[in-house]
Amino acid sequence: MTSKTKGWLYVGIQLVFFVLIAYSSIFEWNLLKNPHNEFTKAAGIFLIIAGALGLLTSILSLGRSLTPSPVPLERAVLKTTGLYSIVRHPVYFFGLIFFTGFILFHAAYFSSVFLVLFFFFINMKSSFEEKLLMEKFPEYRAYMSRTKKLIPFIY
Repeated sequence: MTSKTKGWLYVGIQLVFFVLIAYSSIFEWNLLKNPHNEFTKAAGIFLIIAGALGLLTSILSLGRSLTPSPVPLERAVLKTTGLYSIVRHPVYFFGLIFFTGFILFHAAYFSSVFLVLFFFFINMKSSFEEKLLMEKFPEYRAYMSRTKKLIPFIY
C-alpha cells in the first residue's frame, strides 16, 4: 500500500470516528436522558468553543501546507511557531478537546470510550505522519525533541 493510499485510509477512519463520537453522544443523551449538571454543561460549552477556536487557528496557520491527509504536500513547509511551538499536532489536540466538550455537554459518558479509542487512533496516525515529515524535513527530529506530540507539556 502506498503512503498516499494509507494516508487517505487514515482520513476515512478519522471521519468515521467523528461521526461515531457525535452520533453516539447525541444518541446516548436522547436514550438515557442523562441529567446535565451546570458544571459539566458549562465545561462542555467551554471545551467546544476552545476546541473550535484552536482548530481554526491551527488550520489557518498551516496555510498552503494544509491537507486532510497525513502525507505532506510537495509544497509543504514545516510549521514550528505559534501553536506548533507548544504541540506538534495542534489540529489533533484541539479535535480531542472539541469532542471532549461535546461528550461533556451531552452528558454522554459511555461515548467517552470512543474518545479514548480516537486518541489511540490519532496517536497512530500522527506517528505515520511524523515518519513522513522526518523524511521530508531533516530538522523535524530536533523539533520532535523539544515539542510534545499530542498534549502540550505532557505527551
